[in-house]
Amino acid sequence: MNKQTEEFIDKMQEFFPGTREMVNESIEKYGTVLETVVIEDIFMPPILKLLSENKETKRLKEIFSYFEEIVNNNDLHLMNIFSITVMEILGNDKSILEKAEQYMGTKTRMLQRKADENLGRKEERKFGSMDCVKNFISELKDFCGENSRWYNELVWFCQTNYTTTSEYYGDLMLLVERLCNDAELKEYHKDLNILLQKLHQLFK
Repeated sequence: MNKQTEEFIDKMQEFFPGTREMVNESIEKYGTVLETVVIEDIFMPPILKLLSENKETKRLKEIFSYFEEIVNNNDLHLMNIFSITVMEILGNDKSILEKAEQYMGTKTRMLQRKADENLGRKEERKFGSMDCVKNFISELKDFCGENSRWYNELVWFCQTNYTTTSEYYGDLMLLVERLCNDAELKEYHKDLNILLQKLHQLFK
């Protein structure tokens, strides 16, 4: 176990003080910290319980803000452990995942999708409503960041209210056509092309 993973184990015990005794019992039983066992069997049940109830929003925001820090730090060992435990388990239940996505940062959301893809269970985005489209555009905005040349346009399409839906989608289609060709957004090219196809269908 490297330093970053050790810090993660300690931090999770801070979030859930009631797990300290269980972690110690696991160490005593196995003679070492079995990272995946501790995370899956000890830390994930209280996380899933919090998400299922979805009442302690401040606490959930703090936990998922910390998860975003982990992903941004990009420690390969911890990222791998985190992906095959936390991210995969969150994807096991669609209703839990939908609640978790309310608190996920952009990088955490991307990692979770990759975890689902690795298990062959990623669903294509449906873009069934304007809210779904705007949520996706907001995700792109967060992914690009303020220094991106796309940022201001993405902010516009997240916030603005057009007189008609067709006017909004028509202008958005022009932007999406350009986004599809940008290497900066290669992580999202598949989703962007699905959205573009949906927009083209509206204007046939």
